[in-house]
Order: sequence, then C-alpha cells, then structure tokens
Amino acid sequence: MIRLNKYKISIIIPTFNLEDKIKRAFDSIKKQTFGFENIEVIFVDDNSTDNTFNILTDISEEYKNVSVYKTDENSKYAGKPRNIGLDHATAEYVMFLDGDDELLIDSCKTLYNSIASTAIDVAIGGQINVFDGIHQHNPPLLYGNGRLFNEMKNSEVLNIPPAITAKLFKRKLLTDNNIRFPEGIAGQDLVFIMEVLLNSRKIITLNNTYIYYRILSDSSISFDISETYLKGLIKAYTLVCELYDKFEVPLDVQAKAIFQHIRFFTSQTIRTNVASNKSMLHNLFNSDLFKNLANKNVFKNNKYYAQYFNNMANGQYDNFYLLNNISHKFIKENEKDLKLANERLYDENLTLDKNYKSVYLANRDLNKRNDKLTQINHELAEKYNSINSKNQELENNISALKEELEYLKFKYAILKDENIYLKNDNIKLSKKE
Repeated sequence: MIRLNKYKISIIIPTFNLEDKIKRAFDSIKKQTFGFENIEVIFVDDNSTDNTFNILTDISEEYKNVSVYKTDENSKYAGKPRNIGLDHATAEYVMFLDGDDELLIDSCKTLYNSIASTAIDVAIGGQINVFDGIHQHNPPLLYGNGRLFNEMKNSEVLNIPPAITAKLFKRKLLTDNNIRFPEGIAGQDLVFIMEVLLNSRKIITLNNTYIYYRILSDSSISFDISETYLKGLIKAYTLVCELYDKFEVPLDVQAKAIFQHIRFFTSQTIRTNVASNKSMLHNLFNSDLFKNLANKNVFKNNKYYAQYFNNMANGQYDNFYLLNNISHKFIKENEKDLKLANERLYDENLTLDKNYKSVYLANRDLNKRNDKLTQINHELAEKYNSINSKNQELENNISALKEELEYLKFKYAILKDENIYLKNDNIKLSKKE
C-alpha cells in the first residue's frame, strides 16, 4: 500500500505514567515555528497505570494530526513503543521525543531545513541536559557546526551521543534497511543509532541546541539500576559489536567507541549493590561480549583498555572499584589530545566571533544603505505621484482642448456655410438692381 506524505515530520513519543508532564511536551510541539499542521504526532502509551492514556485520547480527538496507540502490557523499555510508532509513521522524516522532554521552538524547522531535499540521511543536533536544576549544553561533537560526514566508520561519528532525541531521520533509510529498536532491554537507543549511522550515506551534525532534555536527580533514578538493567546494557553492547563486525569497522575505531560505553556501564554498576557481590559480577561479566573483545585484541594499542577487559574476561572482580579508575587514567593519558581539541574549538570560536562581527558590521552598513534607499524610494514615489497627477491634469486639459477644437471646427463650418449663403444672397440682390 502506497502512503501519501501528508505530513513532513512524524514525531514518535513513548509514554508511561506521565500525566503531569505530557501536556508540556505536546505544547512544545504545537508551538513549533515549522508549523504544527506539518507534523504528525504519534503517542504510544506503554500501558500506563495513571491517567496518561486518557489525556492522550482527549488530545487525539481534538487534533486530526495526533494519533494514540497503547501496548497490551508494560514493556519496561521504550523499544517496543517506538517500533509501534515507526509502524504507523507516514511522513518522509521521523524524530523521537520522550514524554518528559520539550522541543525548543525552532527544533523541527532547523533540523528539517538542514536535511530536506538533500542526500543527507540524518541530521543531529545538540541538547540541554538538566540535572538537579543545572543546565548543561551538549553538542553532538566537541567542535564544528554544520559538519558533513560521508564516512561513517570513524571514531568521531561512532562517538556521537547515542540519545535518540535531537535527531531527524529519513524514514526511507529506516524502512529500506529494516532498522528497528531491540525490545525489552536497556540501551536499545544505542543499538538503533549505531545501525542508523552505519547504514547512512551522509549525516550532518549541528551544534546548536534543538531539544530541552530533562534528567531526574541522581537520587531519584538510582533505584532503577538493577541487575536486569545491567544485563540489558551488555546485550545492547553485544549487538553493537556485531554491527561493528558486520560493517568492518576498524579495530582502533571500535576500541574508542566501545570503551566509552563500558565506562558508562561500570559507573552504573558501581551505583548498585551488584558491585559488592562477586556472584552477581560473575553473572554480568561472564558473557560472550567480554570474552570476544579480549580474544579480538581490540585494545592492543592501549594497556588500560586491555587490562580492564582481561580482568573482566578472567573473572578478576576483587578490585572492581579500582578498575573504574582505569577510565580516569585513560582520560589523563589523553589530556594532550583533549587540550588540542579544546584549543581548536577556541580558535574556531574566535573565528566565528570575528565572522559574526564582520557580518554584524556589514549588516549595519546594509541597513544604513537600505534606510537611504527607502528614503530615496519615498522621494521618488512622491515625485512619481506628482508627475502622475500633472500628467492626469494635462490629459484632462488636452481632452478639454480637443473638445473645444471640435466645437470651434463645427462653429467654423456653420459660419462658413452662413458666409457662403450671405454671399450668394448679395449676388442675387445685385443682379436684381
């Protein structure tokens, strides 16, 4: 069945028990300068136990471009609801929004304009993270705005933050490659993003901020980190490594990308009682993921990487907390690269600032010229109106003169006839005499 693209962007929003927040997210979509009428909104409720679904139903009844679906049972993670949303999306482009997030007013417009009518498959923006009231701006890359990438198998691209938000996808890319979210596991957005990037021909990164992303406080989310959650992350990392192998990503690129994820995994593990339970640690790390990474010798060029994975693969968990410090050693080892990158960013910002000032001065000069031209145009308009008025008056005078001339011609003809008549009468009278 052929679908008509009535809308330009489909926004898919999974929800679960968000009765106090969902309207705020929806209002941010309605306010888009892109035009609400150009957006298809797809809510997929993950079997909420509060009033969320009823609120969404009311919204869908009021707006024809809003649809609502509901899972039969709670799936715990956003993968299944997002897949349901993809099944019902009809627009040429797709983006995702979590129900407790908000889009900035120009989000859709800026992302769409950067990707529409081009060969670009994905546009990636930055986001604002809010942690205990502190706002942190996070661009997709350390430096550069409007950067195009044609080669996906490089460390910069594969280290782009895996959050599903602040990104716009060409739907045809997803359908042609059957790209879906893994269901029932944590980290499903990472797998989805990696598969999208590796299948893309071209992407663009925009360091402006397009999404307002709220994060709960540390204390409010710690209870969600369970052994099941951590096993889900390992499953996600395993799927990502399979993608790296499928697309023949170089080992050095794999190493940088994978270690970022494992650092996150380690920090999450330390926040739970799993870290102090050797049996639980064994259940987590006794997986094919760590064994395969150790066997592939992915980290042969970095002793800290190698130490971490060899310890995990060999069941050496006694100093697990110390292992987390390896990541800090890695950062210290790479401080020089980070410093150079920051200096490059600083130089680029200086250049941008100079360019901004040049553009500002040029615009100011153009504004002055425009004001002068506007004044001249007003003067010319007044002169034109004056000339036009005089022309009209002249035309009226000419018309009156023509009428007067015709009258004089007519009068002359009559007088001429009378003169001839009188002349003839005089001739007749003279003959009689």
